[in-house]
Amino acid sequence: MDIVKTYHPELLKYKNKHVGEVCYIFGSGPSFLKFKKQDDGIFIGCNHIIKDQYIKKNIKYYFFGHGYTVYKDNTTPRGNHKKEVDDLGNHIEKFCMVSRNNDISVHKFTINDIKNLKNINAIPCDINLNNIYDNIESNSFLNHSIVFPATQFALYSGFSKIYLVGCDCNAYTEKNHKYFFNDNNKKNKKIDYNNVKWWREMYKFKNLHYPNTKFVNINPIGLKNIMDQDIYT
Repeated sequence: MDIVKTYHPELLKYKNKHVGEVCYIFGSGPSFLKFKKQDDGIFIGCNHIIKDQYIKKNIKYYFFGHGYTVYKDNTTPRGNHKKEVDDLGNHIEKFCMVSRNNDISVHKFTINDIKNLKNINAIPCDINLNNIYDNIESNSFLNHSIVFPATQFALYSGFSKIYLVGCDCNAYTEKNHKYFFNDNNKKNKKIDYNNVKWWREMYKFKNLHYPNTKFVNINPIGLKNIMDQDIYT
């Protein structure tokens, strides 16, 4: 299935929808625990951040990936959270990364899994490993971390100030996959420098295509001194 051709044109309805507005992108890194709201803005959540009830009640957009599916051998890599996502309600608009370069076997979604995402108000999306595109209605999102598609979406939608929360570039391995959120996440102090590299690329992309948009990092760890502004709460 060509995910980009089939589903990505639906993203056009978000292009410049939020020009001049403020948003918060929530990863689930440990610095999230110190979060304090700075301005009124739209909440964009990623993956396991919905374990936090405050975020769950207030997000408008939600990005998630293959943790939503259960593999055929019943393993659940990176922690399955299908029920939590399904329970969010259809008032929250969702974006699910179902394939990589249109290969759905990579992320273990079936064709029916993808079609059924419509039942929870989710758009199936494709990701790639090497490129950041401005025209996401006809190209895939960047992979490496779920916060990258969320950030591309925020830029595409026209937000003028994007707060990054819990985007700490925590290293992930199969051994420490439980370190996703809250007190467990505090145990994972390693920095994923591949993610840092791609954040630098995202910052360059932002400056090239959206020079009037500002990235503000709240309580930065791995991204300290990399974005337009760091603030500490």
